[in-house]
Amino acid sequence: MQRQQKRNIMKTKINLLTIILVLILMSNISNAQNFTIYNTANSGISDNYVGDIEIYNGNLWAGTSNGISKFDGSNWTVYNTSNSGLAHNIITDMSISMTGEVWVANYDQGVVQFNGTSWTNFNTSNSGLSNNNMVSIKVDNNNIWIGTYGGLNIYDSTNWTTYNTSNSGIPDDNVRRLDFESNGDVWVPTWYGGIAKFDGSTWTVFDASNSILPSNSVPIVRIDNQQNKWIGTNNGLVKFDGTNWTLYNTGNSPLPDDDVRAIEFNNVGDVIIGTNGGGLAIYDGNNWTIYNTSNSLLPSNEIRSLKFDNNSGNLWIGTNQGLVKMETVISAVTDYIFPDNILYFPNPSNGIFTISHANGKTTFYEITDITGKVIQKGTMTGNQTIIDLSENGNGVYFLITDKQTTKLVKE
Repeated sequence: MQRQQKRNIMKTKINLLTIILVLILMSNISNAQNFTIYNTANSGISDNYVGDIEIYNGNLWAGTSNGISKFDGSNWTVYNTSNSGLAHNIITDMSISMTGEVWVANYDQGVVQFNGTSWTNFNTSNSGLSNNNMVSIKVDNNNIWIGTYGGLNIYDSTNWTTYNTSNSGIPDDNVRRLDFESNGDVWVPTWYGGIAKFDGSTWTVFDASNSILPSNSVPIVRIDNQQNKWIGTNNGLVKFDGTNWTLYNTGNSPLPDDDVRAIEFNNVGDVIIGTNGGGLAIYDGNNWTIYNTSNSLLPSNEIRSLKFDNNSGNLWIGTNQGLVKMETVISAVTDYIFPDNILYFPNPSNGIFTISHANGKTTFYEITDITGKVIQKGTMTGNQTIIDLSENGNGVYFLITDKQTTKLVKE
């Protein structure tokens, strides 16, 4: 019995390594297999300038300079001023609530809400919105956070609250794309005043005079699972872990351009950076991978928006010359060989994984890294096993039994 299980594990490992090797070779042969371009010439997208991307229930929503284009993987649906409640065809930003409501920052015409059937417009004439010039919008629980040229607006479905330089500690009224910590604090980037943390009562401002920020022009901030703040400026990328500041720019790193306009994270914790003229960079904490028009099928080096689809493993890239779907080797492996017969949680984790195997049988397992090197062996007994990878580096690992292979992500 034990000997047969070990033989099956060896077969599974051989199959795993074969799949990874084939996919890597295919990836190296041609970038054309990794990139798919959608533009007005070859698809139903309404415009080539894609300023924002959202994904909900398998549908991709692209905010363009000519309305919203929804893509279900096969068909396109276009919403514009002639067939919907949009007040302007230029879409500055979008955010989708947990119930599927689409909230749109509609250029200089305020905010539009679409519930799948009806459209509702909010502007300075019919609501508490402080300014019709829209910059950003983000849904958090039941609140809508709206960045305008006239300060930060919060709408809770009943009441409007405005924070500006006249009534609060916000350093600038031109509010860009913000993000939230797990404790509820909001980090608010501005175009002229640096970035501010707001805990609901106190504003703490970080700018070029009191931090490592290389510029007070901050288009975007994103916060990863470890609560690191990744701050995009027009003069470099900054990481702040709550204590330490790290600056990445073209002078001290492979970052291809200092003007950072988009930031995203994939399912293994890599930071994905979209720049205004240097293309795309993916940083795993040690290594940088650069994609541009010279070494890939990117149609432009001007990256306007990024969205990682956790279900498919695809990265969607908005440029000024079209929408790009980028498929990765890791996502292809995930789709191919990972059933869910064994429950594993949390995943990703900091290295401690709980493996639930309801059959209660004794099962041998091995854990390998991405190269196939065995880093741990053991036996699962009872209904639950704790796997400890806390001493290993961050990245992707494979839990192999005689029945299946499961991807574990440590970050």
